[in-house]
Amino acid sequence: MFKILFVVILGAEVFLSHQDGYKSGDESRRLASVLKLPDRVIRVGAHILFFAMLMVTGLFALPGYELVVLIAVLLWTILDEATKPLMHNFRHFSIQDVGWNLLGAMLGAGSWYAVGLLFG
Repeated sequence: MFKILFVVILGAEVFLSHQDGYKSGDESRRLASVLKLPDRVIRVGAHILFFAMLMVTGLFALPGYELVVLIAVLLWTILDEATKPLMHNFRHFSIQDVGWNLLGAMLGAGSWYAVGLLFG
């Protein structure tokens, strides 16, 4: 189950992260309006939430390969941003977004670890 969930979350993250910059901006502004939140909160929250979910589902999906998952997700926090300019769709590399990605990944790893301590 966690393997499928990981693939679905990764697919959604890659799709949303690499879609046209103008379309992405329009969608986040529309969502922000519906939720009555600032657009920035939606965008930052998406980085943190997606990478936290990637880390948690990856760690649960591959028991015994925790180090591999940690390295892979941490590497993707950078590569996700680095591949955006290659798409030529008005997206750019943002070191600040890498930071949000890293924060999400670390929160996910910490959550996974805490669950293991509580229920392991």
